[in-house]
Amino acid sequence: MSSSVEPNHPPGENPPAAQIGSRRRDEALLLALDATLTSIWDYDLTTGLLTLDANWSRMCSGPAETTVTRIENLIARLHPDDRLRAHRATLACVTGRTDVYSEEYRVLDEHAQWIWVHTRGRASHRDATGRATRMIGTNIDITQRKTSELAASRQIEFLNALNQTTLALLQRRAKSEILEALAVRAAGLLDSAQVEVALVEGDEIVTHAFGGTVRTRGGTRARREEAVLSWRAVDSREAVFVERYAALPEGSSIYRQAQFQAVALFPILHGQRCLGVLGFLRERSGHGFNEEERQKGRLLAQLAALVIHNADIYEDAVRVAAERTAALNEHERVFHNFIEKINQGFYIADRRSVFTYCNPAISHVTGWSEAELLGTSAFRLVAPEDRPRVIALYRQLAESAKNDAVVEFRIEAKGGRPIWVEQSTVVQRDRDGRVAGYRNFLRDITERRAAEAALRESEAMFKGVFDASPIPIILLSYPEGRIQAMNQASVSVFGFSREEVVGKTTSELNVWSDPAERDTLMRKLAEGHNLHMAEVGLRRRDGSLIDVLYNVGRLMIAGRPCMLASVIDITAQKQAESALRKSEAKLRQVQKMESLGTLAGGIAHDFNNILTGILGFAHLCQADLDPAHPAANWIDGILKSGERAKGLVQQILTFSRKTESIRGPIRLQFVTQESLALLRSTLPAMVRLEAAIDPACPPVMADPTEIHQVILNLCTNAWHALPDIGGQIEVRLQPETVDAAFAREHPAVKPGPQVRLSVRDNGKGMNAATLERIFDPFFTTKEAGKGTGLGLAVVHSIVESHGGAILVQSTPGQGTTFDIFLPALAESAPAEEPPAASANLLRGQGQSLLIVDDEAMSGTVIARLAEKYGYRTTYCDDPLQAIALLYANDFDMLVTDLAMPGLPGDELARQALARKPGLPVLMLSGFIEPATTEKLRGLGVREILNKPPTAEDLLGALHRCLRA
Repeated sequence: MSSSVEPNHPPGENPPAAQIGSRRRDEALLLALDATLTSIWDYDLTTGLLTLDANWSRMCSGPAETTVTRIENLIARLHPDDRLRAHRATLACVTGRTDVYSEEYRVLDEHAQWIWVHTRGRASHRDATGRATRMIGTNIDITQRKTSELAASRQIEFLNALNQTTLALLQRRAKSEILEALAVRAAGLLDSAQVEVALVEGDEIVTHAFGGTVRTRGGTRARREEAVLSWRAVDSREAVFVERYAALPEGSSIYRQAQFQAVALFPILHGQRCLGVLGFLRERSGHGFNEEERQKGRLLAQLAALVIHNADIYEDAVRVAAERTAALNEHERVFHNFIEKINQGFYIADRRSVFTYCNPAISHVTGWSEAELLGTSAFRLVAPEDRPRVIALYRQLAESAKNDAVVEFRIEAKGGRPIWVEQSTVVQRDRDGRVAGYRNFLRDITERRAAEAALRESEAMFKGVFDASPIPIILLSYPEGRIQAMNQASVSVFGFSREEVVGKTTSELNVWSDPAERDTLMRKLAEGHNLHMAEVGLRRRDGSLIDVLYNVGRLMIAGRPCMLASVIDITAQKQAESALRKSEAKLRQVQKMESLGTLAGGIAHDFNNILTGILGFAHLCQADLDPAHPAANWIDGILKSGERAKGLVQQILTFSRKTESIRGPIRLQFVTQESLALLRSTLPAMVRLEAAIDPACPPVMADPTEIHQVILNLCTNAWHALPDIGGQIEVRLQPETVDAAFAREHPAVKPGPQVRLSVRDNGKGMNAATLERIFDPFFTTKEAGKGTGLGLAVVHSIVESHGGAILVQSTPGQGTTFDIFLPALAESAPAEEPPAASANLLRGQGQSLLIVDDEAMSGTVIARLAEKYGYRTTYCDDPLQAIALLYANDFDMLVTDLAMPGLPGDELARQALARKPGLPVLMLSGFIEPATTEKLRGLGVREILNKPPTAEDLLGALHRCLRA
């Protein structure tokens, strides 16, 4: 067919409508052929030339172009098995025996690959004799359809072979024979050079059977390090595949020497147990196991599990029967003088089933003697209830081509004792195929039948165990997932009755807290994976949720695929784990606070030494200056600032629980006003600080320094939350009566009279995640170098230690409000006033003091203060040198620092008191633990002062020590 139509109308005129329609039809036809990849061919028998259009080249994976070739060239590209059939079909059409030529055959394409083609045609011209001179037709690529048909055919063949294998294996009795036969058949079914059946026995995996053309005997017994791949399949319960075994480091040297390449190991799973591994080994390189073969391997592994399980049951039954037979034999041996062991009965019957020969052992089976049986019908032994069935079976055997049969039936032994026998028959036929006689083996299987009955009883017992199990167990159909049975534990856990659930799916019962989890589990089951200890959430009948460990596996029951699921409720365990995590978090918080306390103690010691110098030198300056001197005010400011710094160090120690705060009845109005005065001098001009302080606020029991620290930290935190252009900070202090409703809403706040301190800013605010952590030590939202994250942690610690509560309200972009509630005292309780400075300081009377301190500035200032007020001093910065001074001089008193290198102050005091008992000793330190204070007093230290001491504290301590 041409791709264009030549015009047959005069030039310059439009073509007729008929021509236009014909051309459009031709074009549509070409487009349809091109879209469906249908090729058109034209065979001229007079020249032997075959013309194929461009679609043929595309079909053969070549360039899209028209092909003209001789018919012999095309026949040469046909598959050898298809050439004769194609030739005959063509000849039939050419000679006129058939009108249509239609055939399917394989053609070699440009890439040397076979493609399937359906060709169809007819003769378009014939000569006078009726012989075709020209043929035309089409070619259609049917490779995909043929591939699908072949795959389906292979699958059917495999399933039929698997079915025959199953029947053959189930007829065998001995486990070793079953495994050997399984290995041999599996090798053929999966085209493997060797197949191994290895079973798990304790901590070893034992190879029980081999099959295939290569029979290596390596690895009969193997531990984990000797059979890494097999144990991997056992442990993971997943198949293991290897494409290049020779390159595998953990591979067996025996299998490398055998030059195995591709290896597939399938776990043999029965319920929750992995019985062993079914292994397939191939020699050819690049001949790995495709997905179809892997699926076949899984089916063969399932078959292995079935036959192994059945063999185990049979062997157990045989063992029980053997034990009973052995006991019977022993009894007979003792009471019947070691009579001959009962043998299997054997007899020969003619074509009419009449006894012609019986061995002596038959009388042991039937009770009838040989003389009583010969010449009688063999069917006389069959019990009446089984006789019609047995006669029909042997009649059918005689009429068929089969030559063997096995049948079980009851016989009436002599004396009327019913027994079960298994009769194996071999048919003897004459040359014409007619029955000439029967050879029969008769075996007593009464014990085995009893064992089978015991097995049924065991199954009933299993059902009882199923119902009595404390673990919820549910039996469901597969793949529908409809509940078939559930035990009493399931009823108790989920709250559904059996009547409510039988026939329904878990989805219909809405027991999955996340339905997607069920879909995931079902998908894994469909992939052949049993699930073990999967943690999921389920819902009870009343809607409450529980956490469980979910186990589910596939099994066959009465020939039907089922799922057996069990659940272990771990809700209480999960709750306990959650509580444990919270306890661990609290422990980590305590450890952080302990570390912070250690750090605070060290900082306080060094900083107090510095403050001792600052305050001491300032006091000396104040004592030497006239009160009217212009610098007197500045010295006073230094002393006040130093005292404030001293209070802040004390606050650090209080926060870290290194010391106890000093609390008394105070009015927060004065502390708040003093704190705000200090803040106004430090805040930038674009920050507005507003205060609303109610003078009627009742007193509270508090430490002024700690409250001062709370206000400073909250206001500084508010300042940092303001934008760069500034903002507003509002501080309010007012009395508050907390009612029961407010206390219920905020459990941390106690009902009753309170004093409420509020700090509010209009800064950037905080989100919920930040609010949850603002009181954690070292947590900060500031960038590196702009905050340590201790401020709010200090505030929280102080407020809680005062028996108060702190509430926070914050909205991103709208600011934050901190509300602090402190329990108010009754108005009758007097508020503690700051102690007034003593006007007259106690002076010395020229007593000699040895002052020892490794910090030169601290020691010097103490010595100068003592000299200023009437004492003679000797200062020493080395405690070892101080020992020599104590031995060389008669000092009236020892004043020493506690923490010094080389010799600590407590040891110096001990040695000084040993030389001169009763020597007054005054101990100073930047920080002293309470336990250390008791130890020092036990040594004989009379006074203990924390640095930096005030002049009043120092002179008072010197006076008390010397006076005592």
